[in-house]
Amino acid sequence: MGGASEIDTRRAAGKHKGTSGAPRDISGSPYSPESLQEANTVKLSTGLSAALLLSVLTTGCVYVDGELVHDDDWKATQDKNRSAISELNMGMSRDQVIAKLGAPADSEAFTQDGEEVRVLFYRTRHAHSDGETTRDETTPLVFRSDKLVGWGDAVYQSLR
Repeated sequence: MGGASEIDTRRAAGKHKGTSGAPRDISGSPYSPESLQEANTVKLSTGLSAALLLSVLTTGCVYVDGELVHDDDWKATQDKNRSAISELNMGMSRDQVIAKLGAPADSEAFTQDGEEVRVLFYRTRHAHSDGETTRDETTPLVFRSDKLVGWGDAVYQSLR
């Protein structure tokens, strides 16, 4: 019986001993080197095609926490927020504002001169295409003792 090199030589030549001990031609079988190479080529090209298709389909898409955010979602949100903020009245309660605008993008709370101050930040402009809403893309709404006392950067900065 030959060693490993003899078996490798027979496999490379497409000849392999069958169960009967007689050499048989495996070049047309699904396990021949040519067939395996062809199968790997098909798998690779299918994988590349799928990756290319996924890349084309998701170009310009933003995912936040694993959820697809359509390009127009943030535009619609900031348009809705700008419109709703323009209809606010001084003295409105924080609950009334949240009922009108929904949950803020961010918020903070602190006390100043013994009075509770809450600031709700709503997205109203676009500055970065990073899928995140940052403070420079928001309008702050300022509440003292749960009553709206103003909005905008000037009001917020006057508190600091």
